[in-house]
Amino acid sequence: CPVYFGPAIKAHCGLEDPSDKSGDEAHMDAAFQATLKIIEARCRALFALPFSRLDAAQVKAELDRIGLL
Repeated sequence: CPVYFGPAIKAHCGLEDPSDKSGDEAHMDAAFQATLKIIEARCRALFALPFSRLDAAQVKAELDRIGLL
């Protein structure tokens, strides 16, 4: 995680490491594609947030929600 020396809203958006999976190449590719799909969904949800209309508590709630996608 990057270091930021200032006020910030923090959220954790953990992911399983697809390189921890085992199996044939198709199974490994599917694991990586699934992880990329989650990252894409979370980014789309983040970019769609109406930040100008949300206070800090609402942003935090939205980030926590996005981390569960």
